[in-house]
Amino acid sequence: MKDPLVSILIPAFNAERYVSPCVESVLSQEYGKLEVIVVDDGSSDGTLEALSKYKNIKVITQSNQGACAARNQALGAARGTYIKFLDADDFLHPGAIRSQVDAIQRLNSISIVYGDYSILREGAVKTVSNVVIQQDSEQLAQLVMANLMTSTPLHRKNLLDKVGGFDVRFKSGQEWNLHVRLAALGTQFVYHPQEIYMHRVHFSEDRISIKRRKSPSRLEYEKQKMLMTLHSVEQHASAKSRAAFAARLWDIGREALREGREDLASECFDLARQLSISDLKLFWPTLYKINHRLFGVRGAEKLSQLTLRFKKSLFY
Repeated sequence: MKDPLVSILIPAFNAERYVSPCVESVLSQEYGKLEVIVVDDGSSDGTLEALSKYKNIKVITQSNQGACAARNQALGAARGTYIKFLDADDFLHPGAIRSQVDAIQRLNSISIVYGDYSILREGAVKTVSNVVIQQDSEQLAQLVMANLMTSTPLHRKNLLDKVGGFDVRFKSGQEWNLHVRLAALGTQFVYHPQEIYMHRVHFSEDRISIKRRKSPSRLEYEKQKMLMTLHSVEQHASAKSRAAFAARLWDIGREALREGREDLASECFDLARQLSISDLKLFWPTLYKINHRLFGVRGAEKLSQLTLRFKKSLFY
């Protein structure tokens, strides 16, 4: 069987410092049929100059529109059978593409593979074993509750095209929304134990994939993200999947309580109850279930916070 073309799609915004190691990690892969597409998202630094030395990659420029639009632009230009998204400040591990191509070739046409990743923070490296999505009919519910990193899957282009790529309305959690929509259409996510890429954690204001900041509107956004995503997949959502959305909304309500935002907390709790009166409790930790039954939602949250403070005090 001939090796299929794999397109590596890299959105870049003010990534002068990191984009060369990123591109070189792709070009050094032991896989011959690669297409590298970098979309410069209106950079004002030397990103384009850093890319100019690479003659065997395609560079597309656009005004600053954000990560989703940049990835969709690259997806529209891609010719590969398979797609790998990679941020400009991250880099692939050696052998990642060959390993994932070999794995996906053994699967059926609606299955994709994903693996593990590493985190590079202030010079220290930590390997992260990804959540294993069980191979059953309830993958949608599992993916509502989980969050696979953008660069861990190797995607099939035809499936990405079918769901329309990334939803440009989302400023954070775009990959979560994409994976949920793929699962709703029947895509199966298959775990393949392999370190795929290094995720660089830094504090640059220009990092394209971590624009989310603490702000008064953050939890309101999280609520809307859940509701918008549910709306897009509702016709495919089982009772368990609806319960998973309810559980996520409940968690947002709990966080709102901790921040003293009673109105938002009550709204999220009401929305969760409307979606799933009892099944959402399937996703609750055992201790929280007990506390909620005994003391109600506000009492349970106070106990959770007291327990957390006590645990922290043991280490300080």
